[in-house]
Amino acid sequence: MSQYDAFIVADANIDLVAHVDDTFISDHPFLQKGVFVKCLEEQATYFLKNFSFKAFPGGTGANVAHTMRVLGGNPHYLNILGEDAEGLVFKEAYDLIQLDYKILKSRKPSTKIFTFITPDGERTGASFYGASTELSKEHIDKYFPENSQFTYLDGYMLNQGHGYENLSELVRLSKEKGSKTVFAVNSTYIYSLHKDKAQKLIDMADILVFSEDEAQLVTGHKDIDADTLSVFDPDKLVIVTLGKRGSLALHQGKETRIDALEPRDAIIDLNGAGDNYLGGFLYGLSQGYDYKVCGDIGAACATECIIQNGPRIRGLTQTSLDKIVG
Repeated sequence: MSQYDAFIVADANIDLVAHVDDTFISDHPFLQKGVFVKCLEEQATYFLKNFSFKAFPGGTGANVAHTMRVLGGNPHYLNILGEDAEGLVFKEAYDLIQLDYKILKSRKPSTKIFTFITPDGERTGASFYGASTELSKEHIDKYFPENSQFTYLDGYMLNQGHGYENLSELVRLSKEKGSKTVFAVNSTYIYSLHKDKAQKLIDMADILVFSEDEAQLVTGHKDIDADTLSVFDPDKLVIVTLGKRGSLALHQGKETRIDALEPRDAIIDLNGAGDNYLGGFLYGLSQGYDYKVCGDIGAACATECIIQNGPRIRGLTQTSLDKIVG
């Protein structure tokens, strides 16, 4: 039996969230509607001086780990934080749910992700990388667990100078230790900017996770179904989220369709919905559930996320885990 359900190496950061009007994106042309771009220090300073934000501990992989833990799973998380207030907030959130982590210290400030939410609920963002850029191959070698069912590969790490080297090392160690790799591209921007490296990770990973937009970009097809996803090795599990139309999983030529869960309350923002979906799906896989049940857990987690502030759920309230798994 595995010691950990998943080993998750991904940026540790603070999400700084602001609600803006429809003209905000056009007034800041270096941003791209619906995606997260990399920003410079002077742009980060400008945002901090001119906007009022709510702060939440975040990061794509960090959110996945959080969701797995609140569902009852046992993930392990690794990254680096600054010795600042943001770093303390991040660690306190993990301590609260008793998540097993190794967070190294840096003199650099903690990484910050600026998230701007327009009235349609869409997220547009800018990422300022600080302490997390110091994570190295040596850290991964030192702290990679002996037993873990899954290893998470975060596409956003490709934005860092030695990010691909770190991701490749995670793949190598996973194969050596019998852990299945899960690659989440996490952004059309990331795939477009780092296409060759992202494609290599797609080829190497055991499980692929895409949004519909990402799947369309990677496959070159507008309609995403079993036929258009057949470009991938059939031995890979391919998971695609489709927004209000639910999601699908494809493995060995067999397609599993999962319905979206209608939220009981108004949608507040979409920040973290995909991370929570994946956290729920991976939790289900770690427990041995079939793909339909895994997807239903993911859908419940994503729905829980979008009716609250912040990217991390505190549990399932709209529908119980026991009801989903039967």
